[in-house]
Amino acid sequence: MPPLPGLGAMAGSKRSYHLGKYSQCAFTAQEYTQRSDYNILQRTNRLVINNNGYNHVQDNKKILRANSTDKVIAEEKGLNLYEKADDTDCEAAAKYWNDHKGFWTAVQEEWDKVLTQKSSIKLVNDNELMGTLFKLADEWKEKKLTTANAGTTVASVLAKHIQ
Repeated sequence: MPPLPGLGAMAGSKRSYHLGKYSQCAFTAQEYTQRSDYNILQRTNRLVINNNGYNHVQDNKKILRANSTDKVIAEEKGLNLYEKADDTDCEAAAKYWNDHKGFWTAVQEEWDKVLTQKSSIKLVNDNELMGTLFKLADEWKEKKLTTANAGTTVASVLAKHIQ
């Protein structure tokens, strides 16, 4: 299943966990071809931060919604454990970030502009969008894209993929 939206807030005495508000999502067109026993996934997610990383605790209900009536078909619990990687394992990522930080900062700034102008968005061809952004990041590293033109270039790319 593709990533589904959800909101939440950090809490705890030292902001030690994130509790997501439960959210309900209808399936994508792809899921409709694979599932007929339920059509809504109601999710509650908690991220519990610990000394070694964090735990992702999931409480999900699979619901069949028909004729304004909901029937819970199944409830499931999930637990994913994530451990902090050793810094030496992240050297390639740290180098990438150092080389491309300016570009990805420009991307974030353009997303901030989009999200302040629209109350909701729909991405179109999001895989193509990410591929294009990573190609532009390579151009940034090669100095073909600069601080002066990165924002307008990214804005143009985003506009092609947002409805």
